[in-house]
Parts: sequence; structure tokens; C-alpha cells
Amino acid sequence: MKKRKKCAEILGLIFLVMLVVVVFNGRAWAKRAYVSDESVEINIRTGPSLQNKIIALLKVGDPVDLVGEESGWAKVRLPDGREGWTLKKYLMERLPWKIYALKLEESNKEMKQTLAKLKEENSDLLKQNKELTETLNRTKEELEKLKQMYAELKEGAKTYLSLKKSYDELAEKSKVMESELNKLKQENNRIRYSQNIRWFLSGAAVLVFGWLVGLQMGKAKSRRRSRLYYD
Repeated sequence: MKKRKKCAEILGLIFLVMLVVVVFNGRAWAKRAYVSDESVEINIRTGPSLQNKIIALLKVGDPVDLVGEESGWAKVRLPDGREGWTLKKYLMERLPWKIYALKLEESNKEMKQTLAKLKEENSDLLKQNKELTETLNRTKEELEKLKQMYAELKEGAKTYLSLKKSYDELAEKSKVMESELNKLKQENNRIRYSQNIRWFLSGAAVLVFGWLVGLQMGKAKSRRRSRLYYD
């Protein structure tokens, strides 16, 4: 039993290896081909004869894998894995010119769309560039105005500092003069007060002197009267 099982395993392994070799050889031989533009559609049949059943229809440019040939017929493998036969004259190893033309037309269409988009973007960029240029010019003008204002302020600051210096000097002189004036006022008040006292004293002295003179004159009259009376 063990020998039979081992033999069966060996046979299975040999069959698997042979299957892999066959598949590999088939894939290695297979070449890519395309439906030519000599016809609109081609039939894929179950065998290399017009009497065989049609299993698929291919259009111009459809790709197939060429896996065998027989009497002007080509055995092909379809993209879905099915295999069939078609006339070899309707196959070619390069893409048909019609497909190239369609691809070129599509590429040209895409390029036109890209070009239109680039033109639109270029127009937007030109517009933005114009706006930026105008903004830059306005900024330059405002900068020149600011420079001029700064120069005027700077000059005004110099004048202000000069005026402030003169003002401070005048204020200091004014303080000194005010202090001197206060001193003069105080001295003047003192002098006036002294003069008033002197005038008062002078007037009082005059009054006293007049009173004394009057007193003396009264005494002299009294003496005269006394003499006259006794005489």
C-alpha cells in the first residue's frame, strides 16, 4: 500500500511538472497580436474552419495572444482566457494605423484641452501680473509719499527740537526774571512801606510841632494878658 501511494505521488508530481512545462512553453511561444484594420470585425471560431462555431467577435485593434498556426489560420487566446481560431491575415503584430490615428486624435484633443487650459491659466497669470504690477506701483507711490512725510517729520522734528530748546531757555529766563520781579516787588513794597512810615512820622512831627508852636503861642498870649492886667 505504501509503495502504491508513493508511486501515485511520484506520478502526480511528474504530471504536475509536465503540465507546468506545457503551460510555460505555450505561454513562451504566445505572441501578442492585434486585429488589423483590414476588416471591421473578425470571428473567433472553435476550430480552423468556416464551418466551426463562432465563439467571439473582435474589433479593430483588440489584442490577442497568438498561440498556434495551421493552414492560414491562427489559434489565439482572448483576454478573458478563452481560446479560438481566426484567419491569420486579419492579425498583425503592431497596433493598426486606425488605432494609432484614434490615439493621436485623442492625444491631440487632450493637447488642445491642455493648451486651452494653459492659455486660460496664462491669461489669469497675465491678469494677476497686471494687478501685481499696479499694486507694486501704488506701493511705490505710497512709499515715496511716506519717505517725503518722514523727511518732513524729520525736518519738523529738528525745528521742534530747536523751538523746544528756545522755549526751555525762555522759560528758564522767564523764571529768573519772575524771581527778580518778585524780589523787586518785595523791595518796592518795603520801600513804599518805609516811605509811608516816614510820611506818617513827618506828618506827625508837623502836627506835634504845630501843636507845640500853638501851645507856646498860647502861653505867650497868657503872659501878655497877665502883664497887662497887673500893669
